[in-house]
Amino acid sequence: MKNILLIFLGGGLGSVLRYGTVVGMARDLVDCPGATLVPPSDVAALAAALAELGEANDLATRGEAARRMIEGRFTWPKIAVAYEGLFEEVRTGFRTDSSKSI
Repeated sequence: MKNILLIFLGGGLGSVLRYGTVVGMARDLVDCPGATLVPPSDVAALAAALAELGEANDLATRGEAARRMIEGRFTWPKIAVAYEGLFEEVRTGFRTDSSKSI
């Protein structure tokens, strides 16, 4: 699911995320201009977010901004550094920097 989200956002497509799914890599997408967050189990908020996404006049602008963000944030060198930190945490059993993410 997370990879699909990157594909959508990297391709300039808008996405709607439930708060309950904003963990791991998805938490790095909270500030993405192409992503809209809605609380879990809030059908009205989900419907409103989907309607807004369908009616937005600035989808191309938001999509391009989302694509640039994904391309800048999720490069292979950055992913490698994040994995290196994760492996070190596993090896030592200690989280060195809780704010570090991809």
